Amino acid sequence: IWKCWLFPTFRINSVIFLFKLLMITHPPIYVINLPTSIKRKEEMEKQLSKLDLVFTFIVAVDGRNLDQLYIDKYYSSRETRKLHGRELTRGELGCSLSHISIYERMIKDGSNYAVVLEDDIYIGNSFREFIDLLPQLQSDDWEMINLISDTRSTPFGKPVFDIHRYSLFHSSSNRTAAYVIKQSAAQKLLRYAYPIRFASDGLTGRFRETGVRLYGLSPNIVALRDVDSDIGSR
Repeated sequence: IWKCWLFPTFRINSVIFLFKLLMITHPPIYVINLPTSIKRKEEMEKQLSKLDLVFTFIVAVDGRNLDQLYIDKYYSSRETRKLHGRELTRGELGCSLSHISIYERMIKDGSNYAVVLEDDIYIGNSFREFIDLLPQLQSDDWEMINLISDTRSTPFGKPVFDIHRYSLFHSSSNRTAAYVIKQSAAQKLLRYAYPIRFASDGLTGRFRETGVRLYGLSPNIVALRDVDSDIGSR
């Protein structure tokens, strides 16, 4: 507290931050980031701050540092090999656990919905408009909106905003770089998450198995950065 009064700039910045917290009308925005990925964190902070959004960094699980006893408890090697013909890498396991931790946090905090971002994306200017509209879109029948995927999808209905429409995926969608998720979807995914046998998008994309009402958004409002994955590489 004494710093606030001794340093005017610090005091002003603190007041501005508190004012932003009080004025938040959008859902929680979680950004998954490894503590060692400092440049990625700075880039995400720059992009989101430019759009005047409040966000929280989630410390990603580094699969390389997981204890073998922990892995043996929560991960099924047998089921993973049966499903994929191979094991998950430590990176994929850590990535999956990072996303699962957010679903668990949503249940604990009672969040109706949340925005989840990985730290390797470009955020378009229309992202802010979409975030501002989310409270109005809660009543729509989606439970999860994947904001960027390579999986083929077909747009339907009228534009949600500007030229962007919901889309239906033809098959299990890939990528968990950016998505919106309701608590009902988080609950469904958690019932299906353990023992871990999927990469993060292997869990979220299996909408036919989990029962999650999953939509895409077309055209995209985010883009992938051309960087190697820190937490999900094979």
